[in-house]
Amino acid sequence: DLNKQLRAINKILLAPLQDYEAVLLSQIKELADYEVGFEVRSLENVVQKVSFALPSATQLNAAVFATPLMIVGPDNGKLLESFIKDFTTKEATKVSNILRTGAAQGQTTNQVISTMRDAVDVSARNAESIARTALQHTAVQARQSTYNSNSDLVEFVQWLSILDGKTSAQCKALSNQKFPLNEGPRPPIHIRERSTINAVLRAPYDRLSRGGEQKARAPYLEDGELKRGPLTEVPADQTYYDFLKNQPAAVQDSIIGPTRGKLLRNGGISSQRFAELQLDKNFKPITLAEMRELDPIAFMNANIPE
Repeated sequence: DLNKQLRAINKILLAPLQDYEAVLLSQIKELADYEVGFEVRSLENVVQKVSFALPSATQLNAAVFATPLMIVGPDNGKLLESFIKDFTTKEATKVSNILRTGAAQGQTTNQVISTMRDAVDVSARNAESIARTALQHTAVQARQSTYNSNSDLVEFVQWLSILDGKTSAQCKALSNQKFPLNEGPRPPIHIRERSTINAVLRAPYDRLSRGGEQKARAPYLEDGELKRGPLTEVPADQTYYDFLKNQPAAVQDSIIGPTRGKLLRNGGISSQRFAELQLDKNFKPITLAEMRELDPIAFMNANIPE
């Protein structure tokens, strides 16, 4: 009976997925504990002779597991355990559907196995993406919990984006933006997020959290393909679009497209204003037509026709 076979196979498939779920949740708890300790040590290295408080286990657990993910799309608002569990359930259902469809279409065993192998390869890549996203959420929320426990010392939370050619449209626009302690977006806002957050301290300690440097990889073109350059250091307050403005025009066009590249170079607007024109209020990238409505003068300055 096909349904009996499917149930048996589904049980076999669910076992490694449930193992994956259990291992990932264990790693999440370990990372959360490590991250709060690391963050407190880092802050105390910046501000000498001041003790920063560690969040309680209850506060940390709530930050990681009771704070909804801000991922743009269908996963928006999910709690972390649901985000992971929904993935494992979906992957098991996907393989069951392959078996059911193969039987209904009279496919050979080899044909079904070939389709399943492709699906398993995709599933492995998806599992990595889910794990990266879940661990990034954990690290960020552990930091946020630490900042909340030290609200007398921490005034703002700063978004830190990776400065290279692979940065997403959302993270380019949010680069180095500062938000009140419990307001604004937090990474991850998309799958495989690489951005993180940093504390901006209150006076008189704020001067100690200014300055410094951040890592960047200036991209370059080779045979028309965008490559990552060597690791360099740039000022800590440099935003993604400040960084991009210093790259050759061809690199700019390769990363954000020729029209946006021309607007960045010739629109007569600051990097900050350019960043503001990239996302809507829900942090979704907006179209060129929507950008033109928001700032038609910049398009005129850049001589970009309608």
